[in-house]
Amino acid sequence: MQLKANRLNKRAEFGEMVAGDEVNPNTGDSIDVFQASFSRYAGRYSRSFSQQVEVAGTTLEDTSVIVIRHTDKINDQMKVKFDGDLYSVVSISSDDSTAVSYDLVTVRKYVVTHG
Repeated sequence: MQLKANRLNKRAEFGEMVAGDEVNPNTGDSIDVFQASFSRYAGRYSRSFSQQVEVAGTTLEDTSVIVIRHTDKINDQMKVKFDGDLYSVVSISSDDSTAVSYDLVTVRKYVVTHG
């Protein structure tokens, strides 16, 4: 994939949700907080019109894509903090065929469930 490095102009933090110090007063359970494991420079990846039409009506309709330099550290169980929002990783499309390779990370906005 051809991509200009200057498009990777924001930081994306990758990590997981862990039990925090605060307790939910209604349930007594601890409130989960995001804990970053590592970060990468990242950028938004715009889908073409035909790609948008292709995902319309599917489980990928409410997702977006960010691009990062290739890493084996990422998996689909992680959360991503990017541009001020928290996301869940849906899928990873890796390309490690060249010296400068990138990963397309499909993400969905993380929604806190209260129970």
